[in-house]
Amino acid sequence: MIERARRKEEIPLLKSKMEEEKVEHKSYFVEQQELSREAHRAQHETDLKEKAKITTLYPHWQAYRAAKLADRRKEFDVRMAKRDELREKKRKKMRLDALKAKEAELFRLQEVLCFN
Repeated sequence: MIERARRKEEIPLLKSKMEEEKVEHKSYFVEQQELSREAHRAQHETDLKEKAKITTLYPHWQAYRAAKLADRRKEFDVRMAKRDELREKKRKKMRLDALKAKEAELFRLQEVLCFN
């Protein structure tokens, strides 16, 4: 706390100076705390006003969101139906191709057996 005093006469002067600085620092601290509180109160009031505005818009936002989600669901269902339809067409084509391949193999086997 107290720096080394060069002379004994400086000790009381240093102590009094430290007390003055302590009082100044405390008053500065109290002032800064009050400014901080006032800023916080002002921000809180602003936030409450903004919340009141947003609260009035919330039901409209919910309706908009529900409509958008319903539209997206319909679009998704249409895409899924198209996908399922394409899959079924591919399956039918693969079955038909496999059947044709079996028939061609049977026909070839019959020809081979008939010529022997």
